[in-house]
Amino acid sequence: MQDFGKNIESLASRQYAVYKVKCNLTLSHEIEFEDENIGNHLYMIIREALNNAVKHSKCTEIDINIYKENENIFIQINDNGVGVDELKSDQGYGFRIMRYRASVIGATLDITSRPPSGTKISIKL
Repeated sequence: MQDFGKNIESLASRQYAVYKVKCNLTLSHEIEFEDENIGNHLYMIIREALNNAVKHSKCTEIDINIYKENENIFIQINDNGVGVDELKSDQGYGFRIMRYRASVIGATLDITSRPPSGTKISIKL
């Protein structure tokens, strides 16, 4: 995906414009992918995570942190919403599709939540 960082910035901006949910984006490196499908899948995972947070968590703020360490790319998405119980994070359609997309590109995806303290999604590629 060309301009991965700019696409994520645009996605974050739309969350505020449409839902009035503030997205704080920290992008520590310019991220480029040799395989465009990897960027597309990561974008779709992030989009689904933001949509889930806005629709289900009653959050007012989402932090997105994207950084590179050695050869790995890390993405962390945290919301300040009500959280989700563990059963829903295993069975929900949105979470399943995020896990599937992560597996397709060889990434790990972890979802942690402690209601009522928000949800954290961690991706390592």
